[in-house]
Amino acid sequence: MNVGRILSFRILLAMLVTGITALVLGAPATAQPLTGSGTGTITRLDVDIVREAGGNVTEVRTVEGVVEGAINGTFVETVTGVVHKSGLVTFHGTMTFEGVVSGCGQGTFMVGVTGRAQAGVPTADASFRVVGQPTDTLAITGTGSLRQVGAQLSYDVRYHCS
Repeated sequence: MNVGRILSFRILLAMLVTGITALVLGAPATAQPLTGSGTGTITRLDVDIVREAGGNVTEVRTVEGVVEGAINGTFVETVTGVVHKSGLVTFHGTMTFEGVVSGCGQGTFMVGVTGRAQAGVPTADASFRVVGQPTDTLAITGTGSLRQVGAQLSYDVRYHCS
């Protein structure tokens, strides 16, 4: 046996083990998601476009409001909703938030919103997810749910700061 080869192999093995150990110990732990909840109020609602076709009514609405809790600030939302002949209302759109997110800091970000309601009943349920835009100033990912009763909102959110 060649002593030089064995020694070189042992040195290489030691370097490999040291390198792997450094990678494992130096790797950042995956952060647990943050969770929170809060309330809000719709402060303005404008119906911008109304169309009727086949017994369904399509509306484009602009909604403004304030929220507090895990997310504190203001939002502007644009949603397209269809009031179906059956009375079911389905809607989707985007919301731009500006303010403070607990644990992440202050800035702006955009979320996509989808939901359902019943025509003539002042409640709606929606889900949202951060969609991320180049204009966002707060790096965040997350999802949540929203309940609206009249002009009052409540929400639950699960998110990561980036």
